[in-house]
Amino acid sequence: MENVKYLLVDANYYLFRNRFALGGGKRFNEGELLGSFILTLNKIRKEVNPGKIILSWDKTPYWKLEGLSDYKADRVTSSDIINDLNLKLQDKTLSKEEIDNIKFQLEQAKIDQDNFETTQHVKYSLIKYGDQFGLPSLIKQGVESDDFGYFISKYISESDIGYGAVASSDDDWRWNITDKCYWFNSRKSEFRLIDKTEQIEELIPLARDLNIPLFEYGQLYSVYYGNHNNVAPLPDNFINEVSFENFIKLYSEDKLKDTIAWKTFDSLNINKYYDICKPLIENVIHNTPAINMSSYWGFHRKYNINVYPNVVKSLINNLDESLYGNKEDLWDGIIENL
Repeated sequence: MENVKYLLVDANYYLFRNRFALGGGKRFNEGELLGSFILTLNKIRKEVNPGKIILSWDKTPYWKLEGLSDYKADRVTSSDIINDLNLKLQDKTLSKEEIDNIKFQLEQAKIDQDNFETTQHVKYSLIKYGDQFGLPSLIKQGVESDDFGYFISKYISESDIGYGAVASSDDDWRWNITDKCYWFNSRKSEFRLIDKTEQIEELIPLARDLNIPLFEYGQLYSVYYGNHNNVAPLPDNFINEVSFENFIKLYSEDKLKDTIAWKTFDSLNINKYYDICKPLIENVIHNTPAINMSSYWGFHRKYNINVYPNVVKSLINNLDESLYGNKEDLWDGIIENL
């Protein structure tokens, strides 16, 4: 594998994954979540060994709602659950056991809501101050972290800036693989790098044969079969008449215009947003410093994020001394400034 100069991390995915891992029915503080997130980044950094790291985030409302009104419409928030449970408590016919059960669920929902707010604060603290320690962010209203995965892959592939990688355990990110951009999948803590050629040979030989970019292939796959983001599959009568293989061929021959398939696909088309986000990408690609962990500790102190000493020590013990200096000296400096 070629040396990876730029690594885009699906920060939105990893931060919220760590949120649920820390939660488990109890509240956590900002320092615990931020510490957990930095440890995750450090594991990925050790595996990929990139020159620079960039974080990508979601920011609602998603622009895809313009063409797909049901896009991610089934996502239920803690606020929704709290409101629903409060309404249930107004039922005068409930038994004591039912009331106690609802109250327990309500307390858990409130804990989850508090953890969500904590997560949002950590997210926007990272976005606002992360570039001070070498972790710049890509965020734009309407754009998802998944979109930035494609944008970075496209930019790297079209530019003479070396090789890059995108890191996420979301399978949708496999569509970002190109001849100059790898996908790093850390699902179930199994860190492995998937080579572009192997991915094409195993999953999508037709895309290679018809010279369709993998990302477009992925969008077509979503349109034909539907996916977890509420992209509705094509009607059964269409699918029964047109196999997926022929569907892809029709697309490559530009024969899907004015069909339900094309309307849905066009709604997913994010190339129009690539040009809007390209200046942001160029800025982080060309103006991103190497990651600086010592500045990370200053970030904790300056913005009053409460890190428990054992969390800090855990972080120190996982650092690479060759990159960040002697652990004991760094630990003494942190304790002195907490």
